[in-house]
Amino acid sequence: MHNRTKQLILFDIDGTLIHPGTVARKLLDKMVEEVANASPELQVDDVAGYTDPIILETALERLKYTDGSLSDTIETILSNYPDRLEKLFNDHEDAYVYEDAVKLSKACKDEGWQVGLLTGNVRKAAEIKLKRFKLWDIFEFGLFGSDARGREDLVWMAEEAGEEEELLRPGVFRPVMEAMTVLWREVHELMYQSSEVRRRQR
Repeated sequence: MHNRTKQLILFDIDGTLIHPGTVARKLLDKMVEEVANASPELQVDDVAGYTDPIILETALERLKYTDGSLSDTIETILSNYPDRLEKLFNDHEDAYVYEDAVKLSKACKDEGWQVGLLTGNVRKAAEIKLKRFKLWDIFEFGLFGSDARGREDLVWMAEEAGEEEELLRPGVFRPVMEAMTVLWREVHELMYQSSEVRRRQR
């Protein structure tokens, strides 16, 4: 019989646990401009629902960047990105927490369920964003944009990890997540737009 207490609940960060504001997107745009000598002019729909490596790859391809290896350039940007983000994000006034999502994550833990992260942020960027709001230690593990190139790959990694720990029944997770992945980017874009409306109404 399936043990009710063995549940794996995964939370995204941007647009789910927190509204990150614009600082991370603008910083990635700036760092691409520094290497490509032109701005990719990243918009919300360029970042919502994507991993950091995919965001950078898309930005550099948009600019037809050919000065060196694309993968090496992305790796270099991402190696410097967290330190620069930390200096900006902690003072960024537009970032705030979605209190209902935090309450939900804590309620899941109170039920004895395992809560983790599944996010397109590279690990260090995720830690910076959540530590600002004292949320990082709530989550027992995470899968990040630094673990796989695409978000879909993170989903399958989560499935494998969950089944190994007997937190998921084999064959149940994948069909559900395949359906959710189709809607992921559209949902994130709507959440960002809603967040901007709420921010302007403050």
